[in-house]
Amino acid sequence: MHESNYQVLDDLLLGADAECDAAECHGVLTGLACSGAPGGIDKWLVQLTGDLDPADAKVAECRAVIAQAFNNCCTDLESELMSFELMLPDDSESLSVRAAAIGRWCQGFLFGLSLGGLPDLESLPGDVAEIIRDLSEISRASTDEGNDEEEDERAFIEIAEFVRVSVQLVHEELQAPADVSQPAPTLH
Repeated sequence: MHESNYQVLDDLLLGADAECDAAECHGVLTGLACSGAPGGIDKWLVQLTGDLDPADAKVAECRAVIAQAFNNCCTDLESELMSFELMLPDDSESLSVRAAAIGRWCQGFLFGLSLGGLPDLESLPGDVAEIIRDLSEISRASTDEGNDEEEDERAFIEIAEFVRVSVQLVHEELQAPADVSQPAPTLH
């Protein structure tokens, strides 16, 4: 689903002279969605499009597509079907291009969580702190390809799936309703 959306968003970001690519942008949007995006997406569009003139047609179109990508991201994260997907380059791109993109996606995700007001790691629920540490490591991973292309491809697929599932867990943990424990009814 997101492969064609990746290229559309990437082309729009490039055409609008934005400072991020589609992978990083989608990571930021996902981080904002997981943190609850206080203030809504309009507040955060400036983070993604910088000081670009919103009256410029290319920038306006880019901002509209970013807003739609954010809405899609929120819908996918809320879905019980686990339909959330990372927005990454098509499989026809080289492994090094896709690996670098997943690193930028993770950087964007961490930035989006930070923008959304994520508290310090020690106060995070469940496994969220460990996941954030793992995603931070993935964002810094090198993209050196080994000798076995098939093994490298499998490793990339496993990492992408780990990131996808981990992000859904982060969303679930951070968006879980506060535990309002009520005493069990007394039976007489």
